[in-house]
Amino acid sequence: MIEKIDKNGIKFNQILIVLLVSVSFITNNPWLLAVTSIIMIIGSIFPEASLFRLIYLNIIKPMRIMKPHFAQESNAPHLFAHGFGGIVLLISFIILQFINSQYALITGWSIALIVAVLAFINITLNFCTGCFIYFQLQKSGLLHSKSKESHA
Repeated sequence: MIEKIDKNGIKFNQILIVLLVSVSFITNNPWLLAVTSIIMIIGSIFPEASLFRLIYLNIIKPMRIMKPHFAQESNAPHLFAHGFGGIVLLISFIILQFINSQYALITGWSIALIVAVLAFINITLNFCTGCFIYFQLQKSGLLHSKSKESHA
């Protein structure tokens, strides 16, 4: 379903993901990954309740830090990407928190940093890897589109 979405709202989500994952890594705080992943998963299931979206709508836009940039497209790929990234960060947290080995440490942080790098690529190059995965799954018949409310 084609709808009006605010592309800068999505970019703001990506900025927060990069920031939170980076701070989590720098401070060696996997719990920040857990919080970020929960925010992302909830936001992908209930977009109107997304903490990142609420910050964007109630603080960032009114302060004119970012102005809306609307586009007519489906929000489903973006919600899928957001939820998928949240699940990947949750897996990273589980590895870091519950597996005690050097390999787990490297694997957990590598997975989390990949999410941050992909979010950064989305911010800078406007390429959403999660959206690409969504379209490939849809094309192969493994995923059926069901759009939800706009991210922002």
